[in-house]
Amino acid sequence: MKRRILVICIVLIVSLVAFSACQPAPAESSAPAESSAAPASSAAEPAEGGEELALSDITIGATYQDLQNEYIKQLEVIAIAYAEELGVNLITLDAEGDPAKHMAHIENFIAQGVNAIIMDPIDAQGCQPAAQKAVDAGIPIVGLCAQIADQSILTSFVGSNDVYAGELEMQKIADYLGGKGKIAIIEGKLGISAQIQRLEGNMNVLAKYPDMEIVLQQTGNWSREESLSLVENWINSGTEFDAIVAHNDEEALGAYKALEAAGLQDKIPVVGVDAIPDAIKSVKEGGLLATVLQDSTTQARKSLDVAIAAARGQTVDKEYPVPFVLVDETNIQDFLYIIGE
Repeated sequence: MKRRILVICIVLIVSLVAFSACQPAPAESSAPAESSAAPASSAAEPAEGGEELALSDITIGATYQDLQNEYIKQLEVIAIAYAEELGVNLITLDAEGDPAKHMAHIENFIAQGVNAIIMDPIDAQGCQPAAQKAVDAGIPIVGLCAQIADQSILTSFVGSNDVYAGELEMQKIADYLGGKGKIAIIEGKLGISAQIQRLEGNMNVLAKYPDMEIVLQQTGNWSREESLSLVENWINSGTEFDAIVAHNDEEALGAYKALEAAGLQDKIPVVGVDAIPDAIKSVKEGGLLATVLQDSTTQARKSLDVAIAAARGQTVDKEYPVPFVLVDETNIQDFLYIIGE
């Protein structure tokens, strides 16, 4: 009897083991798979722990200093196309040259619960409170192109060294004039970091050439029309000058048009910054002496990459520099892609 009971127990144990072996193993937990549309150019490493937001769940708010400016408009257009490519939600707004509108935009973004903010500020001091608003709300904020007074509060900054841009354009003029001449400077909109730093770069070069002097200096407010009128007034005033150094291409093109109307375009060289299509075309055709390429594609795409990485809680660098390049008669062929050639 005892032997029979023992046999029955052995049979039951074997059956239970066999049954357990046939059951599927418990599924292992895993983080959501990375989207194939993830930004390839992002330098950020994923944060440890936690789930990563899907690209389609990320909303970025971007506020631009003035979309009437052709270069700034390029930044927006490129960013919109890249956001669509990635599948990220991007809201873009135009501050129209007003720091108060930057503030209103950021307050609006905070209310909407965006995951990160990109700001291309119109004024270094005036836009500081707007950036601080985002910081206080705990939303990552990425500076783009232009700087605020205290860059340290930003999550990151994507842009170029405007001092170097000012040095490149003034050095081109110094070389062209043989280190001697009277210079007219058309500054950018006063108070913007690009105007401040490009002027610093201009002055760095002029300090090396005692026979070069500034005889005219005024803001063109980044505007082609204002710079056209400004240079017309300079010509009519009778003040002699040998070259024009403009802080952006809009100003340079307006200046060139005024010189052309006065028959002076072959006597007074003009340089600008940004390498917008009209400027590239002008350099190619022997109009502007040179421009300085500010890489709008890299700036726009990288700022979005960094904003996405920050929104996901990833580690980002404090700054992502994008180099300037002088574009003149020696290398213009390398940049004709900008005008589709």
